[in-house]
Amino acid sequence: MKITNHTVVSLRYTMQNNQGEIIESNIASSPIQYLHGAGSILPALETELDGAEPGAEKSFTIHLNDNQPFQFEVIIDAIRPATQQEIQQGKPAKPVQENNCGPNCCC
Repeated sequence: MKITNHTVVSLRYTMQNNQGEIIESNIASSPIQYLHGAGSILPALETELDGAEPGAEKSFTIHLNDNQPFQFEVIIDAIRPATQQEIQQGKPAKPVQENNCGPNCCC
């Protein structure tokens, strides 16, 4: 399955500023989940993730409002179709459980 609108995506990522400083990272912990196409993450980030498949590792740069570039390293852990309830609510119904299983997990 590929990332498209109305899919629930589980991913891990690292976000760095243009000086190489890590701003956020969950690479060594559980993935986050979001509903693709619901506007819950940056539109430019959704665009970069469109069409990716589970297991994909992507690197890309996004320029935010002030044109400051941010580098992303993303690992797609899982993708599934959203339920009708999730689509209506605009978010996944059940978040991934926190278990800190490490960088190569399939939680």
